[in-house]
Amino acid sequence: TTLFRSSYVMTETDKKCKNGDIWQLGRHFLACGDSLKAETYANLMGDKRANMVLTDPPFNDVVADIGSMGKIKHDEFVMASGEMSVTEFTGFLKTFMQHAKNYSVDGSLHYLFMDWRHILEISTAASSVYDEIKNICVWVKNNGGMGSLYRSQHELCFIYKDGKSPHTNNINLGAHGNYRTNVWQYAGANGSAEGRENLKLHPTVKPVIMLKDAILDDS
Repeated sequence: TTLFRSSYVMTETDKKCKNGDIWQLGRHFLACGDSLKAETYANLMGDKRANMVLTDPPFNDVVADIGSMGKIKHDEFVMASGEMSVTEFTGFLKTFMQHAKNYSVDGSLHYLFMDWRHILEISTAASSVYDEIKNICVWVKNNGGMGSLYRSQHELCFIYKDGKSPHTNNINLGAHGNYRTNVWQYAGANGSAEGRENLKLHPTVKPVIMLKDAILDDS
């Protein structure tokens, strides 16, 4: 199992890392590198290819507007933290998507979280990289967060297919007892003490159980 991320927030542990490091975590591997560069994937993957991609790229929103709560504050991301134009952010996403595609098997599904403000950019970038959009899942949180006009209580997860081979489908419309819809209901970071603690690690932290469920859908 490998992890693709397009950005991260530096922690004390991360300060021991340097660009190009590959960390082994049991059966898993974590790369410290730039997701916009092909060598990052080559160093991590070698001759292996991913069966699935599940990632949370930066949203090109100002972090202070999306991930701060009370005394919890985060620095801005190095890139795609509100400074990019529509064209620049579209190119940013397209570059990452193409690398992820190049290091995935034909028929793999790619799950990409994105803020609703950037539906245009992610859709435009994906249309020139992926072969099909399979669905858009909506993560509905228990409580509303930051927002304008309305408080935001959801995030979107776009699901794209790479290639023409059959994709793994452990849901099959509930035929095998795994009933799932494209509305994912999980508590957000401000919905529990554990979530608020996790929010210290990342401004758009995701519940582990939600990611686990998504992986089991496609494993």
